[in-house]
Amino acid sequence: MEYDSLSGLSSVLPAWVAWVGPLIALATLAAVSLVLFVVVVRGSLRVAAHSDEWTERARQVHVGRSGAAIAMLLLPVIAVVAALAFVGPLSAVPRPLVIVALVMAGAFVAILQSSVVDRFLYGPSDQGLLQSALGVIISYAPLLILIALGWFAPSNLVTWTVAPWTLAVLGVVYAWLRVPLLLARTPLAGDADDRASSIVKRASESLSIPVDRVIELRTRHLNAFAFPWLDVLAFTTGLLDALNDEELEAITHHELAHLAESSGLTRLRQSLLYALVPIVATRPLLGTFGIVGPAAAIVAFGVVTEIVRRRGLAAEHASDSAAIESIHHSEVYGRALEKTYRIGLIPAVLRRSTHGQLHERLEAAGVEPDFDPPLPPSGVRPLVAMVGVLGVLVLAIFSPWAVYAAAGSGSLVPTQLSAALPIYGSDPLETLAFDAELDEQWAAAAVFYEAAADLDGDEPYLRSEAVRMWAYAGDCERAERSAWELDPGAGVDDLSYVEELIDWCNLTGGLPSG
Repeated sequence: MEYDSLSGLSSVLPAWVAWVGPLIALATLAAVSLVLFVVVVRGSLRVAAHSDEWTERARQVHVGRSGAAIAMLLLPVIAVVAALAFVGPLSAVPRPLVIVALVMAGAFVAILQSSVVDRFLYGPSDQGLLQSALGVIISYAPLLILIALGWFAPSNLVTWTVAPWTLAVLGVVYAWLRVPLLLARTPLAGDADDRASSIVKRASESLSIPVDRVIELRTRHLNAFAFPWLDVLAFTTGLLDALNDEELEAITHHELAHLAESSGLTRLRQSLLYALVPIVATRPLLGTFGIVGPAAAIVAFGVVTEIVRRRGLAAEHASDSAAIESIHHSEVYGRALEKTYRIGLIPAVLRRSTHGQLHERLEAAGVEPDFDPPLPPSGVRPLVAMVGVLGVLVLAIFSPWAVYAAAGSGSLVPTQLSAALPIYGSDPLETLAFDAELDEQWAAAAVFYEAAADLDGDEPYLRSEAVRMWAYAGDCERAERSAWELDPGAGVDDLSYVEELIDWCNLTGGLPSG
């Protein structure tokens, strides 16, 4: 008799065992999503809705934005971790399918959370979810691709696979640096309309700063970007709709000043992305140098980030000054800045800001702020949410103990449950295999031994035991298939042992079951 799936073992193992892994993985992802949404996103927006001052609303909305960003980066990772921890060989659904499904679900939930923030900021829209999805793709797609590459990195640096893997990572970083040109080939962006293009052309000619291309990013967020290494300016649809021509010209002067930055500063900005490469290579660094390798990569990234932040802050002040000096009324630039902050609910004060504080920028432009400098956004809610996420993971990991307490020490349920979860290793599966072997249920024992071997590839005897059980069950073809999966590096005795078992099976047809 052949058991290709756990469904054939219903007489030995309850049917729910096949579904417990995928369900726990799904429940873990759902619980983490709920914690992030309730504690960070929804909680901060609820406070913002009851705030009278725009600066206070901006503080709270920033926390909500942070929650949506955490969800975008954390949920796909949690999906993979949950699938690897809880979906084992006995699962009714193959692990790769569970991983793909959960990653897609995590990304979709993160986009939904981002859309909730966007709806609060800009109101309902027929294309609200699409706009949020586009914003997420623009902001996080390259980073998520790097995270995926890091997951599949080689185990150490002394293998030939490091070369193509490194080239792939560097290729993603290179593409990230050219992202506006790549996005312009998709529905996410395109060449700016005549209004924006003419304003940029006029400002470019007055300052003698060439611009190769002006791109519009189709998102409701309010922002403008300069890419000095491409001589490209990019504006979001939200910013183009919010500012009048005079204000847009003032912002354009600011961005053009970035295009005129020194080549050294430009290379420094680019180096921040390349500094991610050692972070992405955490797995091979850990395998080759131990914890020292990843620690050094993190320290190096932190140093580069701080240098870029400080040099970038000085460059922002210089660009502000250039915009103020280049337009006929410096107040116009201040008004454009304040309007952008107000409409987009951007915090007026941020810790370790890369652009400076709003009241200081307004005063430099000759505009008297009509608000007192607020406190920076609080990190309490994200911290509480992360504690909640860790709590969810702990509860998921130790859930069999709760079942054990409810079922009683004489029940097989805890063993069956832990056998379904890879996080508990191969011991529960070996226990079930041994019990089935004692009951002379050879095929059931073979499936359990094979599942244990899939989890613990360093123990060739598990595969040998599976071959023995298939031989006893009289399923010689399955015994051969299992023998093919035996590690070629196993000892000669192991290989000859399984060959003898297969020959014996073909001669005798196995043993009767109990």
